Amino acid sequence: MAECPAAVLARLMREEPETLLKVLAENVEALVGHSVEIQPLDLEGDELASIFGGSQVYVFPVEDHQSGPLPSLLLLDLVGAVHTGASFSLMGAEQVKEVLETGEVPEILHDSVGEVANILCGAAVNVLREKMPKAPEYRRGADFEVITPPPWPGILARVDASHPWDVIAGRIIIADEPKGALLLASSDRTQGMISAEQIAQASKGAVSGGADDDNTADAPKDPQAGPGAADSEAPADPGGVGAATGTQAPRQPQETASGPPADARATADPSAPQQAGPAAQGDRSSGESPAPGQAAPASGGGDSDQAPGAAPGTASGAVPDAESGAGGAAREALAGRRVLLAAHPADPGAFGLRGMLEECGATVGQARPRCCAGEILFVVSRSPTDLLVRLKSLAAPPSRPALVVACSDRPTRDLVVAARNGHADSFLVLPATREKLESLLSQVPEPAVIG
Repeated sequence: MAECPAAVLARLMREEPETLLKVLAENVEALVGHSVEIQPLDLEGDELASIFGGSQVYVFPVEDHQSGPLPSLLLLDLVGAVHTGASFSLMGAEQVKEVLETGEVPEILHDSVGEVANILCGAAVNVLREKMPKAPEYRRGADFEVITPPPWPGILARVDASHPWDVIAGRIIIADEPKGALLLASSDRTQGMISAEQIAQASKGAVSGGADDDNTADAPKDPQAGPGAADSEAPADPGGVGAATGTQAPRQPQETASGPPADARATADPSAPQQAGPAAQGDRSSGESPAPGQAAPASGGGDSDQAPGAAPGTASGAVPDAESGAGGAAREALAGRRVLLAAHPADPGAFGLRGMLEECGATVGQARPRCCAGEILFVVSRSPTDLLVRLKSLAAPPSRPALVVACSDRPTRDLVVAARNGHADSFLVLPATREKLESLLSQVPEPAVIG
C-alpha cells in the first residue's frame, strides 16, 4: 500500500527541515522577484507561539486531488500573506504599503494569497517526488480563510487533535527585510514533535477562556479602535477560539510597512458594522455576500491542479448596475478607450473573457502588432514563453497601453514571473468574475478619447 503523502512530508520535516524551507524560499523568491530567505523559528519559542497562536493567520487546509483532505496545514501570518499575495497579483509597493497601513485587504488580494498557497503546496510536491513512487497532487483546499486561532498549537486541532504533528516554520526575509512568517504542518499519525496532549491542552485553554475570561491579552478587539485596539477595552470574540469550530475572524494586518510586531492582537468584533477591506469578511466557502468595496471570491479557486491567481484592485461586492455603482464605474473607465484581446484562436479562456468584457460595456477588438497609448490590453496564454513574447511585442514602450493584463486559466509560478518580466500591470485568473474585471478597470487612469 502506498504511503500517505502527509506521512512522507511529516518524516521530511523531522529529517530534512532545512531542505523544505529552502525549497519554499526558492518558490517565494521566484514570485516576488527579490532574494528570499526563510529563517527557521524556534518551534518551542515565544515568537512562534505569538505569531501562530492568538494573532490572525491565513489557514490553508491541504489535500491530495485524488484522495481528498490530508492531515496537513499551511499557515501564513497576515504580513507574509499580504506581501506574497501582492507579488502574485503584481500589486505595486505603494499599494502594499497602503494595505498594511489601513488594514483594508481587498478581496482580490485575498484570492491571490490563496494562489500563493497553492504554489507553496506545489513546492512541497517537488520534494516529495524524490521520496515517493508517485507524486501526489498536493494543493491547498478551497475553503481557506483568516482566523484568530487559539494558543499555539491549538490550531492543529482544526484537522486532527488525536495524533502528534510535525512542523517547520520560518520568518520570511525579502531583500534582507522581515516580511511575515509561514508554517507548514503535517502528521503521520504515529510520531511527531508536537504531541496530541499539547494540542488538546491548548484547545481546552482557548475554550475555557471564552468571552468572560478576565485575561484579555489574546482577546480579539474592535477594529474601530484602530491600531491601538490591542490596548483598548473590548469584549473578547468567542469566535476567536475557533480553530476547532471553524469560526473565521475578520482580516486586519497586524504589521506596518516599517516592521512586523509579532505579538499584535487587534482583530474585529463580529458585532461591529461591516466595513470595506478585511473587517467582517465571512467564510469564503459559505457564499456570503462580500462587504462593500470588495470583490466576490474567485470561482473554482481550489479546483484546478495549478495555483490560480488574481489581479489587484478595489472591487465592489454589489451587483453591478449599468447606470450606477460598479457597473457605471466600469463604463466610465471604458469611455473613449479601445479594449484589445490577444489570445490563441482556440483558447477557451479567451471566449469567456470576451463575453465578460462586453457585459462591462466594452467593444473588444483583436490586438494589433503594436498597441497605442490609452488602450486596454488583455493577453491570454498558458505558456510562459508565449506570454512573455506577446507582452513584449504588444505592450512595449513608448506606446504602452493604459492597462496591460496577463490572463490564464492555468496559472503557474512561471506565468506570473513571465507577466512581471513583460511589465504587465495585473495578473487575472480565468474564468474571471464581473466584479474582478470592474476592479481591474477601476485602476485605469482618467479616460482619454482616442482619436
